[in-house]
Amino acid sequence: MFKDSKDYLDDKVDEYEVKEKLEESKNFLDEKAKEYQVKDKLKQSKDYISNKVEEYQVKDKLKQSKDYISNKVSDLDIEDLIKPPKNANRFEGMSLRRSGDGIRKTILMKI
Repeated sequence: MFKDSKDYLDDKVDEYEVKEKLEESKNFLDEKAKEYQVKDKLKQSKDYISNKVEEYQVKDKLKQSKDYISNKVSDLDIEDLIKPPKNANRFEGMSLRRSGDGIRKTILMKI
């Protein structure tokens, strides 16, 4: 009976040791899982921030380009763009007779 009790107690001790090791393993795995979740969230955050930075860089370059073009356009004298050159109408309305066929053509090209 003593031997049976000793074997029984040894089995219980072994069972508790196994349960304790399983609990430790479970805790370890839970901690690792949390660590990887945190790392994954950090990576997602880093990717999100990188994408936003790139987006803002593109927007900034577009704004710089727009400002540059606006400055260049404002530097131009609009009056000069609207007025035709002095000699632009020199040939307008003149007709030429094509030799031989009698068809008249109007020169539309302006110099």
